[in-house]
Amino acid sequence: MVLLASAVISKQNGKILLSRQFVEMSRSRIEGVLTAFSKLITKDKQHTFIETDTVRYVYQALMDKLYCVLITTKTSNILEDLETLRLFVRVINEYTITSKNHSDEQAISDNAFTLIFAFDEIVALGYRENVNMSQVRTFIEMDSNEERVFEAVRKTQEREAKQKMREKAKELSRLQRTQQNERISKMPGIGSGGMSSNTSSYTGINSSSNAFDNSYDSHKNISSPILSNKPQKPRGPSKALKLGSKNANLFSTEEQLSTELKEEVKPVVKNTAQEQVHINIEEKLNIEVSRDGAVHSSELTGVLHVLIRDEQFCRVKFLVDCEDSENVQIQSHPNVDKELFRQHGLITLKQKAFPLNSSVGVLKYRRTSQSGKDWPPLVLNCWPNGNNCNLELIVNKSLTELSISIPCPSQPTVNECTEGDYSYKRGFLVWDISMISPESKTATIDFDLSSSTTTASAEDFFPINCTFNSTQNLAGLIIKEVLDDEVEDIKWSFESKLNVEKYEIV
Repeated sequence: MVLLASAVISKQNGKILLSRQFVEMSRSRIEGVLTAFSKLITKDKQHTFIETDTVRYVYQALMDKLYCVLITTKTSNILEDLETLRLFVRVINEYTITSKNHSDEQAISDNAFTLIFAFDEIVALGYRENVNMSQVRTFIEMDSNEERVFEAVRKTQEREAKQKMREKAKELSRLQRTQQNERISKMPGIGSGGMSSNTSSYTGINSSSNAFDNSYDSHKNISSPILSNKPQKPRGPSKALKLGSKNANLFSTEEQLSTELKEEVKPVVKNTAQEQVHINIEEKLNIEVSRDGAVHSSELTGVLHVLIRDEQFCRVKFLVDCEDSENVQIQSHPNVDKELFRQHGLITLKQKAFPLNSSVGVLKYRRTSQSGKDWPPLVLNCWPNGNNCNLELIVNKSLTELSISIPCPSQPTVNECTEGDYSYKRGFLVWDISMISPESKTATIDFDLSSSTTTASAEDFFPINCTFNSTQNLAGLIIKEVLDDEVEDIKWSFESKLNVEKYEIV
């Protein structure tokens, strides 16, 4: 199959709204071929293709206003052309659907660049790529697992830096209050120089004035103890100095209470890698399952990472076990002691220590077996019957944030949903379940295509795409214990991440 170009053409006036060529062709020839299409098509008959002396037009109507046209060579496989055309139509509906439930010229113009990028993901150099709608959607979104990991690490570092800044500020404030109290305790009290009761009123006024000035000077010296470590000698009567020191203590106490209250009401930020020894497992899953539950292809890969935050734990050992060792192939890093791992399941570096503050991968594993007592993790039994469809969900693993996207040619009416919530988005019935486990009952959903004018075929409800997370790693890898020759009780944390790249029921 060789695809020359694709285009979206208006039915009313034959205007070319969007075109994309896949092989080397001149602009004038592209325009001539597309202009000829509007003259060749007949409105009174329904065709799926038109052939000329040089090219073949394979087209499909987009509601009642537009045509999606593929221009191919006459020697191409028309069945593959029709399959590619259906994927093009799904892409156009995905990114140009409007509130009126159909695509129009304005929507095509507004999303022209997105559509061109999607076309390039489907066809490259005139040949169809082996992609589906889910993969095209992922490529257009440009979602990157590495970017998410980087953002998570950056936010963790920012939180740690802010926490260190708060601790440093508290330490400086504590030191300042300690020096201030020591300075005040070294000052003479009232008994060191009291005023005589026979003093004249004139002397009393001067003494009060001097007391005010000296109290101000003493506050200046007290408020900046870091600049001068030597106690300042007071000038003036001791009564004024006593009043000044009392005010200083009162101000310091109020400031301390205010600071402590503010720190108590601050929200606590939970860090998934709080412990000094942190273990992280990252998994990737690709599965294609038939609608009757048979696994066509299955691949699960994972990497175990170790992060050490304290130098005293750089020579720790990890006791690892795998529940599904018959189907999971495990490969250790060349620096890991392979004999200890093979005989006892211990992970430790030979003649080396773990690097500090750097996440390193020590184990890689892969599960390619398509069978097992708890595999695949998710099975969907689909029972389409005309415009009615019933789905039964069975899980073999504890799953969270489960989302199932079911293609629907028209607006569905849900008759029954025993678990979770549902919504209709861009031609898909999305079934969301927050958490489900093997101990739970099987979940079902039943719906009808009430607004459909024609009877739907079973193929219209496929492929079904699923995304989910898991409360544990799917390979059954378990960290039993963290050991160290010098430290008895080691606090460690564990985290497991799952990235479902493809889970499709075809």
